[in-house]
Amino acid sequence: MTAVEVNTSLRYNVYIGKGLISRCGELILKAVPACKAAIISDDKVFPIYGEQVKKSLEKSGFDVVEYIFKNGEESKIFKLTVIRWNFWQMKSLNVRI
Repeated sequence: MTAVEVNTSLRYNVYIGKGLISRCGELILKAVPACKAAIISDDKVFPIYGEQVKKSLEKSGFDVVEYIFKNGEESKIFKLTVIRWNFWQMKSLNVRI
């Protein structure tokens, strides 16, 4: 695994390597304690990676919720942004920045 440090207003690492999706819960746990976590994905990407990410997060103690939206331009409109925000509020997620 290779770590590349990104220097923006908030410094963070991007990890590159094989098998990291199945270890994402373990890696995220090093940065934040287990808490509620949301997987927000479109309906094209979630079937490929979503369940693997969810299992890894749950294995590391995260309480996982998922929001899957339809792929395409219509998902970018303001109305869906409002729906997504309401989803976060409904699930009482603690947003960490």
